Amino acid sequence: MVRKPRRKPLPTYSLKTALEASAAIIRTHGYISKKEAATSGRQPTSVTLGIWLNSPATTAPVIDPADVAKAREAWIWLDAIATSPKTGRETDFDMAMRNLLYGGYRLVDAGLITKSDFGFVACVYATMDRAANREKKKEDAKAAASASEYIGKLKKRDEFFVKLVAVNYSQNVGCHIFKVMDRKGNLGVFFSSAGPDEMGVKVSECFLAKMTPKRHSVNDYHGGKETIFNRVKVVQNVGAPSE
Repeated sequence: MVRKPRRKPLPTYSLKTALEASAAIIRTHGYISKKEAATSGRQPTSVTLGIWLNSPATTAPVIDPADVAKAREAWIWLDAIATSPKTGRETDFDMAMRNLLYGGYRLVDAGLITKSDFGFVACVYATMDRAANREKKKEDAKAAASASEYIGKLKKRDEFFVKLVAVNYSQNVGCHIFKVMDRKGNLGVFFSSAGPDEMGVKVSECFLAKMTPKRHSVNDYHGGKETIFNRVKVVQNVGAPSE
């Protein structure tokens, strides 16, 4: 039996260099995702990065000190992800970012990448920005909730004037989660199978509702006091406040 020849090892590239080049490309041209490239006709950042890595001497842009600093920041961020405990809720994309620095299950040495990693390297900075925005929103929510007090008296049905600040649909709970705030900045929440249109109220609109405070609790996300309402009936929608 003739033994099949061993597959030729894939070319590897320095992750450090790839991060610096990606920072320079994005600084010069902006980040272009594959989806955006398909509609705009522009070249995806991942493709530009691959061309640069294979021919850095002849392909612009030139890496400057700001790109090196940005790449160092990305390296530290990737290291924090790679060494953090797994949550069990990570997507394939999350795992790819986790494995980028140290190779993970791939037969690649730490600090080296292959062609299949170009797309992940190209979107590192956009992913970092999204993570930073999530943290900022979380800190803003904590600051806004720091002075929150409970609304109404437990089990006492009454009319409350509130503003709808957010509404989301939870697959886990199987219903919409409405987040409200009263004039004093106190926070409340209620759950409904009906969406905003059926309830007759949209985000940023103020309304009078008949509700029963079911529970007072401290929110795990922002740490503020929060009132959970049930039996919610919108009495009057007065619309969004004027600027």
